[in-house]
Amino acid sequence: MCDVAELAQGTGLLANSIAMLGSSEEHTSLARVLAQLAEVEEHCDTVHMDQSDADFFVFAELIHEYVGLVQAIKVCSDSCNKDFPSALFYTGKKQIVFSAVRLFESFDRIEVNYYSNS
Repeated sequence: MCDVAELAQGTGLLANSIAMLGSSEEHTSLARVLAQLAEVEEHCDTVHMDQSDADFFVFAELIHEYVGLVQAIKVCSDSCNKDFPSALFYTGKKQIVFSAVRLFESFDRIEVNYYSNS
C-alpha cells in the first residue's frame, strides 16, 4: 500500500515537472507532446492512487475477517474447555471401540486367508 502511494506521489511530481517543461518549451510540437505525456502521467497518478485506496480497503477488510476468526476460535475454545473432561472420556471410549473393531477386522482377514488357501 505504501509503495503504491509513494509511486503515485512520484508519478504526480513527474507529471507536474513534464507539464512545466512543456509550457516553457518554444518548439510547438515538442510542447504538445510533453503536454500529452503530462496528461498520461496524471492519469497514471490517479490510477495508482485508486489502486492504493483499494488495497487499503481490502487490507482493512482482511484484518476485520481475521479478528472475527480469532473471536470465533476464542468462543469455541472457551466452550471446549468447559466440556473437556467429558470429551476426554468419550475420546477414550471411542479409541477402545476402534481398537476392538480393528482387532476383529484382522481376525476376519486371517479367517478369510485361511479358508482361501485350502
